[in-house]
Amino acid sequence: MKRILFDRLDNWFNTSIVFTSIALLFTSATFGERLGVYEIIIDRAFFILQLIYFGKFFIFKRTINWNKAGINIRLKWFKDAHIPFSDIARCTYNNETLEIIKSNGKTYNFDLSKIHNQDQEKLIAIFKGRLPNAQFHII
Repeated sequence: MKRILFDRLDNWFNTSIVFTSIALLFTSATFGERLGVYEIIIDRAFFILQLIYFGKFFIFKRTINWNKAGINIRLKWFKDAHIPFSDIARCTYNNETLEIIKSNGKTYNFDLSKIHNQDQEKLIAIFKGRLPNAQFHII
């Protein structure tokens, strides 16, 4: 069974990496040459933090990222789907297949048959927690 990396985008770790990176970039851009040798250290720290943050998307083949606004599902190497929760008209889980229908009529079908059972349950729990009962159905 294949595993999925679940990454909640609004947790403290991701938020601290982003804000620290922005602070390092601002410091390097503002004070620049006045920092001397420390400018190189600050620039390298910025790039290392960016590598940590974005590197997980290249290391893991299957990732699910979400926050209160939407979800990004990537179950294949470069094919992903970004779906805002407010645009979901209906979501159905049937025989290890997740079907998401957006308000504009676009349909996403995800085959979860090769995905580990705990990961399937966690994905379903995300949709249950974010969507009203009228929009989410388990058949």
